[in-house]
Amino acid sequence: MPKVVVYPYYPENPYQANIERYIDIPGIVFDNIKFKNIPRILSYLFGLRKTDIIHLHWLNNITQTKSILLSLSLTIVFIIALMFNYLFVRNRIIYTMHNKISHYKKLQTLDKLITKIIISTSNNVVVHAEFQKNYVNSYYGKCLNEITVMYHGNYDLPEVLPHYKSQKNTINNDLPVLIYFGRIGDYKNISKAAKIISQQRCKLILMGYCASSALEKELLTLVKNNPDKVEWENKEFTELELVKKAQDSDFIILPQPNIFTSGSALLALSLYKPILAHKSEFYTEIFGDCVVQYSMIENLNELDGFIDLLRGVSIDKLKTLEENYQWHRTILPLRNIYNSIKYS
Repeated sequence: MPKVVVYPYYPENPYQANIERYIDIPGIVFDNIKFKNIPRILSYLFGLRKTDIIHLHWLNNITQTKSILLSLSLTIVFIIALMFNYLFVRNRIIYTMHNKISHYKKLQTLDKLITKIIISTSNNVVVHAEFQKNYVNSYYGKCLNEITVMYHGNYDLPEVLPHYKSQKNTINNDLPVLIYFGRIGDYKNISKAAKIISQQRCKLILMGYCASSALEKELLTLVKNNPDKVEWENKEFTELELVKKAQDSDFIILPQPNIFTSGSALLALSLYKPILAHKSEFYTEIFGDCVVQYSMIENLNELDGFIDLLRGVSIDKLKTLEENYQWHRTILPLRNIYNSIKYS
């Protein structure tokens, strides 16, 4: 019976749950270990517990704890554990690389170090687009092991989306409504985009939680000064709340620069909404002409021109594209990796 250890496991993120749901391997067992349960994942890496596969995801998060000393200590411990597994235990390691590097600037040198160690000790590195293979080799040194492209599946929210997709997709001609959803942080350019858009002939809806008190204050001031143009409440939104609000919106805006993979973009695709995004190889490869891209945040001062382009995006094309990124298709490369292993 194949056993897969998943670390760190985030139950609020549907990505890992969808892997478990669609992997479709008879008898497979998952041990999903949350980020804080460090002793358990170390027990597998040091061979104290048995498994066939250790599937790592956002392990570089250990460099972003609240304490620099803790981040440093955890990084050292995990490097030792990864090397011990590589030299002696020989559990099969699969690493899915979701980001180029941590979104946060703290200890990025440490972040790069742990990522380089993970890549060099993994049997398989999984990325979400072809261009990312070149990035891994150029930024972290040529990967000696296999790099597999497994395209990020869409977000098929079974309790919500069927009702939404039955609705007619219309565009508000009087005052176009743009919506952003996802975490709100400085690195995502939300504040700069919101300030520019608030001066344009449109409305902006922000749906996401902001942990930064300084950024929260800045955005709340913008909402207060532009109540008819910017809408936001600092909270975690449910899937139902998000989809209902998206029904009243025309387009999705994703202003984060240098994006590596965007779950928000895949969710937008599931909602059949045209996307306005900061230029990225990810959007070009995955969405083609179904996304409108701009090169600099200042380009949003010419928003009317982008709105015209967004109106020209074919909803039928979005629906066809969404079919290509359904999980029962995108999961196939990972299923092949899992099936290639001789289980104990």
